[in-house]
Amino acid sequence: MSKLNKLPVFKETVYLLLDGETSHKEEAEFMKFIATSTWHREYFENEKQLHTLIKKSIERQPAPFNLQELIQGKLHEEMAANKETESEKEQVGSK
Repeated sequence: MSKLNKLPVFKETVYLLLDGETSHKEEAEFMKFIATSTWHREYFENEKQLHTLIKKSIERQPAPFNLQELIQGKLHEEMAANKETESEKEQVGSK
């Protein structure tokens, strides 16, 4: 029995396929599977149309030149805040 029979696995595979994140083997297995089920095939076709429509309607914008630095800065802030919180918990626990 194919793992694609399980709805969460099927849906995840649909989105991975539409995003181009599956191997040729996985894609072939998926196409073979949906050929056996009208419901699965129709679901896939509906999602494919929606995916195409969304892709066409979204305007691509370049990422800010300093995006990496911004993300790393936020991560460092979060890590520092988490360390501070852990330190406070340890101090309260030791009293």
